[in-house]
Amino acid sequence: MGEMKVLVLTGLDLTSLPSSIKFLTSLRMLCLERCELGDISVIGNLKNVRILNLSGSRIKELPREMGQLGQLQLLDLSNCSRLEVIPPKVISRFKYLQELYLDNSFHQWEVKEQASKTRNASLAELRDLHQLRALNIQISDATTLPRNLFFDKLERYKILVGHRWKWSDASETRTLMIDLHGSTDVLLQNGIKMLFKQVEHLFLRELNGIWNVVNELNWEAFPHLKLMGIGNNDEIQYIISSKERREPQISFPKLEELYLVKLMKLEAICYGLYTEKSFSRLKGIKVEKCDLLKKLFSCSMVTHLTQLEAIDVSECNCLEEIVLLEEKENSCDNDEADKSIEFPQLHDLTLRSLPALGDFYNSRKKSTISQLTENQPTENVQINAEEDSSVPLFDNKVSFPNLTYLELYSVCNNVQTIWNNRLSPGSSFQSLETLIVKGCGSMKYLLSTSMAASLVKLVSLFVQNCEVMEEIIRAEQNINDEVTIFPNLKEINVNSNDNLTRIWPNKCSPESFGQLQSCIVQYCEKIDTIFPSYMLGKFHTPKELRICYCVSLKKIFDVDIEQTHHPVANIRLRDIDLSVLPQLELLWNKDLRGTDLDFTNLRSVKIVSFCDGLKEIVASSMQEDLDRSITFEFPKLTFLSLRYLPELKSFYGGKHNFKCPDTLNILNVKDCNNLTAFAAENANPSEPPMFSIEEVIPKLEQLVVRGKDAKWIMRDNYSMRLFCNLKSIKIDEVDEEEFPYWILHRIPYLERMHLSKSSFQVVFPSGSIAALEIHTLTVVQLRKLWLMSLPNLEYICKEGFQLDPVLQMLEYLEVYRCSSLTNLVPSLVSFNHLAFLEVSHCNRLMYLIASSTAKSLAQLITMRISMCQVIEQIVLKEEGDEREDEIVFRQMRTLEIKYLDNLESFSASDIVLKFPLLEELVIQGCPRMKIFSEGVLSMPKLQQVHLDWQSIVERDWGGDLNGTIQKSFINKVIKAAQSTCGKEELQLSDDPRLEEIWQPKIPLPDKLLRNLKSLVVYKCEFLPNSIVLPSHILVSLNNLEQLEVRKLQFSGDQLPNLEHVWNKDPQETFVFKILQEVNVNKCERLKNLFPESVARNLPRLGKLDVKDCGLQEIVSKGNATYNIKFVFHHLTILILWNLPKLENFCPGRHTLEWLMLKEIDIYNCERLNTFSSKWQHWGSLINVEQVFPNLEKLSLSRGETSMILHRWLEPNLLHKLKSLKFHSFLAKSDCFPFGFLQKVPNLENLSVSDCSFEELFPSAVLDVDFVGKPCKV
Repeated sequence: MGEMKVLVLTGLDLTSLPSSIKFLTSLRMLCLERCELGDISVIGNLKNVRILNLSGSRIKELPREMGQLGQLQLLDLSNCSRLEVIPPKVISRFKYLQELYLDNSFHQWEVKEQASKTRNASLAELRDLHQLRALNIQISDATTLPRNLFFDKLERYKILVGHRWKWSDASETRTLMIDLHGSTDVLLQNGIKMLFKQVEHLFLRELNGIWNVVNELNWEAFPHLKLMGIGNNDEIQYIISSKERREPQISFPKLEELYLVKLMKLEAICYGLYTEKSFSRLKGIKVEKCDLLKKLFSCSMVTHLTQLEAIDVSECNCLEEIVLLEEKENSCDNDEADKSIEFPQLHDLTLRSLPALGDFYNSRKKSTISQLTENQPTENVQINAEEDSSVPLFDNKVSFPNLTYLELYSVCNNVQTIWNNRLSPGSSFQSLETLIVKGCGSMKYLLSTSMAASLVKLVSLFVQNCEVMEEIIRAEQNINDEVTIFPNLKEINVNSNDNLTRIWPNKCSPESFGQLQSCIVQYCEKIDTIFPSYMLGKFHTPKELRICYCVSLKKIFDVDIEQTHHPVANIRLRDIDLSVLPQLELLWNKDLRGTDLDFTNLRSVKIVSFCDGLKEIVASSMQEDLDRSITFEFPKLTFLSLRYLPELKSFYGGKHNFKCPDTLNILNVKDCNNLTAFAAENANPSEPPMFSIEEVIPKLEQLVVRGKDAKWIMRDNYSMRLFCNLKSIKIDEVDEEEFPYWILHRIPYLERMHLSKSSFQVVFPSGSIAALEIHTLTVVQLRKLWLMSLPNLEYICKEGFQLDPVLQMLEYLEVYRCSSLTNLVPSLVSFNHLAFLEVSHCNRLMYLIASSTAKSLAQLITMRISMCQVIEQIVLKEEGDEREDEIVFRQMRTLEIKYLDNLESFSASDIVLKFPLLEELVIQGCPRMKIFSEGVLSMPKLQQVHLDWQSIVERDWGGDLNGTIQKSFINKVIKAAQSTCGKEELQLSDDPRLEEIWQPKIPLPDKLLRNLKSLVVYKCEFLPNSIVLPSHILVSLNNLEQLEVRKLQFSGDQLPNLEHVWNKDPQETFVFKILQEVNVNKCERLKNLFPESVARNLPRLGKLDVKDCGLQEIVSKGNATYNIKFVFHHLTILILWNLPKLENFCPGRHTLEWLMLKEIDIYNCERLNTFSSKWQHWGSLINVEQVFPNLEKLSLSRGETSMILHRWLEPNLLHKLKSLKFHSFLAKSDCFPFGFLQKVPNLENLSVSDCSFEELFPSAVLDVDFVGKPCKV
């Protein structure tokens, strides 16, 4: 072993590297690839190692001992994404190092000046590596790059400066990618500028401070560069400029690809004199979002672009021409100026979003179309006067002999035509195979007949969003019927052309469109017929027909034998897809006899959604046809879907037989309310069904049914033979409480079942199979189950469902909008084969699965849980289970937890959770989630966490998922707290994160709630120890004016009831100097509102409103033994309602002073001694002599009312009272003492309710003892 030279270990757990490795003193090469590594300091003993490869391994820190490898020549640390620490003065000791690879690895380089204060290496250490020939490295921060770092000896390199690059983009052996974030200092360093001489791939981003790329970056003009990309620059004007040179320089002689993106001041690629060999090898150019660019090439430059294969120009708002004839060229004699240009190798041309583009190449300043076509016969170009005056995008002076792909997207706003009406012989577009035209808003037609005839190789045609286009091909004068158009066209796609009325030309030869296989027409509002009768003879091989959203369409095939000049060819359609055609009446408008419309190849028919006028698929206008029986055969039909067709009654209006082929395996009939889809052979003949159950069902592999048709299928009198081939069934809108589970045992090969929009309460009821005969049953093969929109579903299966292994065999389960479901399955259910689980919008789920069920999920690969509002944890440990459980999700790779408002953790117990293969974890919109799990957690392969739209890579979370979630939670709380700073109003239930502000565990901003004037505490179930205002909150409420506490009484045993607003008397620590309003409502266990010291310091309190509470006193008794005085100088409103336990304001001796009271409303406070006078004792709430003179509104009940109606009140005591209410008064007299109203001369409103008065206004004369003015009630 001591003589071993090479050791390669791959994919091993080497967290404890054996110490015996140090004895391999002769080792020259050590490879620990894709290993789990811990402390590897023992490697420092292998002083003869030349090659050390740790690529792809999980290691956080290199040991200092590695610096002892003095003979090291190659160090590969690529794809060590967790590597965070390379100690200082380790790399610099590798004097013989020739190759260093740090792809997708360590990038936390330190600045040399700060190196003594940090734990990481600096880039300055690379200066000591004089033998270095190959370097792959990322420098996230350009400021860490030291000056005088020479790379002149590098032969191979991939150097990424900036943090936004991807290593996947660095493909060549000499690649330099620089993102400067606005700083150009790094480009001035000699080490970087040296790399420009040999660089092959160069990417520059945010290169501000540079206006001329060649002159300022590399005077030699990048002699070896093959690919260059420049983006996000506000200053570059030219890529090449000869302005500062005595003679033009050969620039970019080897460049093959050029990308220019967001160069906001770019005026030209080449300015000034141009050399023949510059850009001579350019094959592809892409220019995007260069807003000042007016032309792409000069005419002289194009002459040398003989290798150019692709041009892609988009979103350049000022671009007027692709090729510009420069002034000096235009000033030559006519023969020289009026010259043609050619792109001999160009095969792809894409022009997108170029609003100023007028033409591709303006060979001379021309004003009329006659100058373009002076050598052509006028009869060949006459279409109409409007088009004649327009300049086409392309003319005969530019040639593309090999162009196969042309895309024009929003570029023809200034031109009405793309081409001249007729191209010259040997047209440059005769090789065109794909033509895409989108968003060209000025074109009324796409092609003239002669131009269309020139595109003999066209295979694909796409026309979309051309708002004014009326027809695709416009007829020309003197064009005979025999012109052949698009003989090789295979697909045509016409989409969103609002004014289009015609797709096909009026005249063309029978060979036209002969290869067409696919026709797609969508969102064309004015088209009323797809295939007119004169075109039916042209189509020989159509396979796909898709027509959607054409609101005026009435007919697909207009079969008119009398007007058809050519024999109708065999139209052998394979797929028909029709949807949202509200005017469609039928597919064919005439008798099919005499035509060769052929159904023998038809495989798929799909007619869905808003074809409201469709009553029959095939109709006949002849009565004799209705009387005779017709057989329709579709020998290759495999798929038939009829959905949302409210008027459809039958396939054919007359007598017919729908011959169902053996190939039909998918049938979907839904929401066709007038169509009887299924019935038995002996069903009612007056309502013949479209399909016979006995004939169709045995042939099907997939079946979708709803309502009454589903009930036919689910009858229990069908044998197993009926469903012998069925593999997938979808059942919708069945009004039954219990799913007929027995049907699963009658379908021997069923693999997929989809139940939706039905009333099922249970899917798999326990005990229902026992009553069935054993010989009628088969083993269920169900693998995938969808339960969608089942609002009444309470159980997927009931407790004790162990009759067969149906759930154990499931591989896929999706549950959606089952709002009555309280748990997924009982705890004893196992999912031994489940690989995919998704549950969403189930708003009664408290937890997802029990721990015993979770243990069976060894095969689960993907779990997604979302939008379940009350779920608190995913895995629940059963009560009474004291074992130390361990759950291993052995195959899980993806876990997504989204928008679970009440989720606190994945598991709140001490269960050990292991996810050995988990690679993707998404936690989003879970505001209460503080921790992933309380138990031990293992996720060894997890590289990053997607936490609330933020991707956190492993080096940032360090493998501590619980800590990361907790940190994120705290940050969200602090952010929520900060959002309250400066607010004047706050409702505590607005944001669940605000709950944590009331917990004293998280440090909060100093100015939290400092400006708050109004606080509403509403339905806050989280209040710590049932305390509304804990002490750490009180310190911030200096400006609080209004406090409102509502609905803190909860039903059942869900939460404790509020008992205290304060847990103890703060002893004047907190003074609410500006608190103006207190509202308390429905707090049945609340005993008191204020401590004594707080009640004595409410100088601005203006309103006290307490209703429906269990208060015994308003103020709790303090430690004082003397008579306490409470003074409320600004209190104007006092409301006390339904406080049956309230006995006094404050226990013990006290006096109350609230002289400014204007409104008193007291109801059902039977134990309270409400009123007193100057002769009565201290224990009453209101002293009438002090309070009544200012009172404007008074509402009383029972005893208080009786007392006031006695005659001891002094005159004019209630002279300001305007509103008086009496509640629940049991009068001793027979009538209401009307004379009392003389005591309230200004009374305007009187309310009497729940009293026993027999008479309010007696007829007797008023009592003369009453003194005062008559009231104004």
